[in-house]
Formats: sequence, structure tokens, C-alpha cells
Amino acid sequence: MSPLLDKGKVKLHLFLIGLGLLGLLEVVSWRPDLFYVILPEKAYLLLHTVIEFASIIIGISVFLIVWYSWPQTHNGRDMVIGISFLAMGMFDWMHVLTCNRIAEAFLADSSKQALAFWLAGRIFVASGLFLAAFMPRRGRYRTFDRLHFTALGVSMAVAGLLLIMGFSAWLPDLTWSRQGMGHDGGWLSYLTIGLHAGGIYFYGRRNPSDQHVCLIRAALVCSLVSELATVFFAGNRHDSYDLLSHLYRLSAYFLILRALFGTSVLHPYIRISRLAHSLRNLALRNAKLYKEARENHQLLKETLIQLGATVASKNNLDEMLEQVIRSAAVVFKCDHAYLALAEGTPAKLKLVAYVSSFKPPAELLPEHSLLGKVFASRQAIVIDSFAGVSGQIVATLEQAGLHSMMGAPIRHNGNIIGAIGLFSRRFSNFTTNDAAFLTVFAHQAGEAIKNARFFAHTVQSFNDLKVLYDIIEKIAMQMSPGDLLGQVTGKVQNLLQADGAVAFVMHHRDDGLHTEKVFSQHFSDQEISSLGKVFSDNTASWPWNDLGDSLVTMSILNHRRLHILPLLSGGMLQGLLVFSWSDPKKEIPSGLDIMLSTISRQTAVGLERAYLYESVRKMALTDGLTKLPNRRQFDNCLAKEYNRAGLYRRPVSLVMLDIDFFKKVNDTWGHLAGDEILRQLGGQIRKLFRNTDFPARFGGEEFAVVLPETALEEAVELAENFRRQIAENPFQVEENQIAVTVSLGIASAKGDMLEMLTPGQLLEAADQALYEAKQNGRNRVMVWKPSDSSMPIDQ
Repeated sequence: MSPLLDKGKVKLHLFLIGLGLLGLLEVVSWRPDLFYVILPEKAYLLLHTVIEFASIIIGISVFLIVWYSWPQTHNGRDMVIGISFLAMGMFDWMHVLTCNRIAEAFLADSSKQALAFWLAGRIFVASGLFLAAFMPRRGRYRTFDRLHFTALGVSMAVAGLLLIMGFSAWLPDLTWSRQGMGHDGGWLSYLTIGLHAGGIYFYGRRNPSDQHVCLIRAALVCSLVSELATVFFAGNRHDSYDLLSHLYRLSAYFLILRALFGTSVLHPYIRISRLAHSLRNLALRNAKLYKEARENHQLLKETLIQLGATVASKNNLDEMLEQVIRSAAVVFKCDHAYLALAEGTPAKLKLVAYVSSFKPPAELLPEHSLLGKVFASRQAIVIDSFAGVSGQIVATLEQAGLHSMMGAPIRHNGNIIGAIGLFSRRFSNFTTNDAAFLTVFAHQAGEAIKNARFFAHTVQSFNDLKVLYDIIEKIAMQMSPGDLLGQVTGKVQNLLQADGAVAFVMHHRDDGLHTEKVFSQHFSDQEISSLGKVFSDNTASWPWNDLGDSLVTMSILNHRRLHILPLLSGGMLQGLLVFSWSDPKKEIPSGLDIMLSTISRQTAVGLERAYLYESVRKMALTDGLTKLPNRRQFDNCLAKEYNRAGLYRRPVSLVMLDIDFFKKVNDTWGHLAGDEILRQLGGQIRKLFRNTDFPARFGGEEFAVVLPETALEEAVELAENFRRQIAENPFQVEENQIAVTVSLGIASAKGDMLEMLTPGQLLEAADQALYEAKQNGRNRVMVWKPSDSSMPIDQ
């Protein structure tokens, strides 16, 4: 559970947040000469697009977090919020397209519809948050209910999109004016304000002290102030109030993302870790209790104290039983001693320890053995001579030279768990006092056996929980799917005491499942290839779905026994763990079914998180159109390569390039053709420059290439070859061939210049050379010189 907060402090903080946000608006209104600005249209569109794209990413992230955590949480409230944010992302996407006039080709009135998309997204979010306040977090939901919820939400969003796009002529007046939005748009804004205010109230009544509820209420306060800024303050679409309104709304979405990440991802793992810690403490307490019980046994009589010390010092059950039976033979001075324990239903006696030159059968039937009679009678017996006893076993004993016997049942908590039998070559070798003493001895042996069993079980449980804790700890770390699966496979291999192991990550493609080996031990390449073919069967599902996430036993591969653990999450196979034993008859340790099932589910969820983390990381560092690294990754690479060049005194060069007259290309052929040219140009940059070079999309139609270990002359040669190839080979866009040229600027540093310049100055120098190339006629390469002039390269 999330930590509880003080109700009074929560209300105070929410009030201060709202007051602070409104105060910022009042400051702008108080001193408009200092703080009120109307942004240029291009600058506003850039900021607006960045904020909207951030909102879209947050909305999709909220939905994905709730979607993938649904099988574990079944959180109806979070699912409603996630679906509303998914719908908001759809409307905001269309809003961005219409605001930037990208969608004018298929929308009749993009400016009017842009406002409609924007308002629809806000209403969907406000309605979703308001409705979620009445949804139980943990209802009787089924796993596939998320499909029904999502289908309903997406259907409503799509219907709204189609209505706005198809009936734009009937849309009400939504435009801005000096008094805020149009009449109908203002009415919708008042509705949104009312939903936010109601959400703040009802969430507060439901669970005002829950940390995640407080985050949602804080988000609603930010959204409420954002709506107030739009309705009562905004006088121009591009002014400071409108920008603050967008920033408040983005802050609200971020708070929602943080709240749902806590309820759907973070806290389930914290609960599991705490459970493992509690079980570990329980195992330690049980071990401590065992130690105390062992020490209490030492208070018995001297003989029993010595025997108890010897018995209790043996933690291994087999060694302890051997010590017990040897001690009994020494104390009672007999030549043959046997100890049998009861197993199964109906009970059979299994011989577990003996001191004798005669080895009896491993199993004894109670009705056909003297130890069985002791076990069945539940009391000690003394036989002075076998002459008066009938049965085939008696004849066997007399032939072995044994003439008398004494036996006692082994008890624990009133239950008979076995029997001890002592045999002698002398007649009447045992007395009733010996039988009483043997009874006490057997009782102590029963305590020792039970304690040893309990100790062994406790140690095994502790080791199992430690393995589970270590695996959960690895899953909670941000690791790649391959590294995560390799770590988990090694832990499970040790747990199962397997001779070999191999782990596969499953890739779901259109033609079925495909395996990728990420870990192997004591498996040959041929065996791994054979297993990969078995699992890559051109189907999109696990072929043994009815078995769930339990172990699957396969036929022997090269005289080995195989067990396969599927990693299933939400019905989708994420990976496979295969374990092998050289002995085909060897079984895995018993009692691990629940633990293996837990490991399987948690590892599958961990793989999903790892995939999601890798996907988000790739989105953050890669340009979506050209698939080249973006500006952020370029800045990191330039700083890294420049520092390395300075450390080893090696040259480094930087090429900046720009498409000539790209605006004319967009105006002539359209923005889609322009995007296709940018995409193809990114591919040409990768192809025509070297593998060691680092290309990136710098912004718009401008690109940059970092050339490590490259002096100026070689950089010029590479740039000139690229310029010539682009000029001589038009781009094929559908049925059209579009010829473009590029201008390139080069800056290079080596030797002492590496200490004189910074990475930012090298970038500025290359940009200056590019500017000179544009000014001197375009379609050329220019080189920056330290004298702040640029030199053209002959073509």
C-alpha cells in the first residue's frame, strides 16, 4: 500500500498549488509590460507542437503502463484513466496535424477542427478522471475485461474524430476572442472545469490520505487552473496565458503518469520484495527456534545429554540417523540395530539406518516384520527368545544366530513415525528397564528426526526464498532483455541443480514465433539450433497453452532429460528456459512448483518492462522519420568524440549539410514528398559515409556527421563525394524523380586546436562554413578556417 498522508496537510498543499498557479497568472495580469508577450506564430507553433507531443507520449505511456499491469493489478480505476488518456493522445495528434496545417489536404476547415480536437481531448480526460473517482480499484474483473474497456473507449474516441472531421460545417463557434473562447467553446470549457472540480471533491471523499489519490487531485488542480487560464485570462491564442495553460495541463498529465506508475508498476514489486523479506525473517526465526529446542534437549540425563548433543550436531538427516543408530548399538551393547521410518499411505516402513552385517530389505511390511509389530502395537516390546514366536522372519533370524530382540516406536507429538529394533546373539539380553530406556531414547530420536527434517526444510525454504529475492531484485533493475534472462536462468539452474541450461527470447513476427538464444551452458550449437527449430514452429502462440507456466518435460535429447519453463505474460510467450540433466531418471527437487510459477510470471513481466524501457529509450534518442540519431544523441556523441580526440591527440572533423531550396521542394511536390526525401537522404548518409562515422538529424532539413579519427583532407573527400552522389542521383518519390542538391560545411580540429576549441565552438564553425556554402551559390563544400573565413572546394 502507498503511504498515508495527513488529510489537513493534503488540503493545504492542494490549496497552495492552486493558489500558486493562479498567482502566476495574476502576476502576468498585474505587470503585463514585463510578463505579457504575444509569441510569433512560428515560435508558438514550435512550442505548441513540443508540448502536445509530450502530452501524446505521456498519454500513450499511461495507457501502456495500465494495460501491461492489468493481469497483476486488475485496477479498474487506473484502466478508465489509461483509456481516457489514450483517447486524449488520439485527439491531440489530430490537433497537432491541424494546427501545423499538415491535414489541410483532407480536412475542410483545419483551424476550426483543431480547436474541436483540442476541446474533445480535454473533455475525454476530464470525463475519464471524473468517472474513475467512482470506479473500485479492485473489482471482480476478468483478464480480458481490459479488451472490452479499451474497445469501448477507443470506439467513442474514433466516433468523435469522425464526427469532427466529417461534420465540420456544423461545428459550433469555438474560436478565441478578447473575452476568451466562443460561446459554445466557453460552455464546453465550463463543463470541463466542473468535471475537474467534481473530481477533486469526490477523490477527496473516497481516500484523501492515499499518496496516489493526492497526486491525482494535484493533477486535477493543475488541469482546473489550466482551464481557468483559457477561459478567463487568455486574450490571444499566442500569448503568455495560453502558453501557461498548456504548461499547466502538461504538468497535470505528468502527475497522472507518476501516480499510475506507482499503483501499477512500482508498488506491486515493493510488496513482493517485502513479502520475500518477511519470509526470510520467518525462516531465520524458525532456525533460531530449532537451535533453542536443541539446547533444551541437553538438560536430560547424562547419557541422554551426551547422545542428544551428538544427535543435534548433525544437521544432515542421513548422518544424524546413522549417529542415532550407532549410539543405540553402543549404549545397549547389541550387535545389530535397525531404524525404520514410516512412509506413504498405507504406511510402509523404510529402512533408513542400521548397524549390522546383515542387510534387510529396503522396505518392510508391518505385518511381516518384527519392527512392523512394534510400529503397529505403538509400544515397546521385549522378546527373550524367538522359540515361542512364529513366522518366516523368525527362522531367518535364528539362522543368523540372533536369539533376543527389543524394539520401541519412535514418537513425535503423539504420532508414531517409525521404530527402532535391537537384536542380540544372547538369550534374554534385554530387560523391561532397557525397554523403558529405549522408549525414552526413541522419543528423543523422534524429536531429533523431526527437528532435522524441519531444519532441512527451513534451510531449503530460506535458500529458495533467497533465490526468489535475488531474481526479483534483478527484475527490478533496468537491464536489457538478454541480460535479465541470462541472470534469471543462472539462478534457476542452481536452484534445480541442473547440468545444463539455455534461455531463449521469443520474437513475435507476422510469420510466427522466432527464438533468440541469450544464455547457454553445457549445450552444443547443434542442440541449441535443434531446440530453436522446435520452438520456432511458425505459430504465434505457445504450443502447450493448457499447461500454463508450469514445467514441461520433453523426450530425451542426446540421452538427456529436458525440462522447459515457459515465460508467459498476458497469454503471450516472452521467453523459454530449458534445463537438462545428464541422468534421464533424475527428477527435479520437489516442492518447487509454486516458486517456479512465481519466477516464470515475474520474469515475463520483467521482460515486458525491459522491452518497454528499450522502446522508450530508443524513441527518446532516435529521429522518427529518418531513423537517424536525434539532436540529443548527437550532442552526447560529439562531446564524447571530441574529448577522446583531445585525450589521445587525434584529429576529429564535423560535417554539417543542408538540402538546397527544400522549401521549394515542399511547395512543389508537397510535404509528404519532402518527408520521403528526408528519409531517403538519411539512408544515403548512412550508405555514403563510413561505418565509424556518426550521422544525425540536426533539425528540419539539416543533418550533421561526426567523423572520428579524420583529418581535414579526408573529411573534404568524403563530403565532396557525398555532394556529388546526391547531385547526380535524383530521388524516386512514387512515380516522380526529384533532383535536389546539398550544401556542406566542414570544421576540423587537431593538435593544439583541440584545447582552444570546445565541442560547441566546433559545431558553430561547421555551421558557419555551411552558411558560407549557402551564400556562395549552394551545391558546394566549404571549409572553416581558424581565421573565421571559409574556403570553397573546387568542384
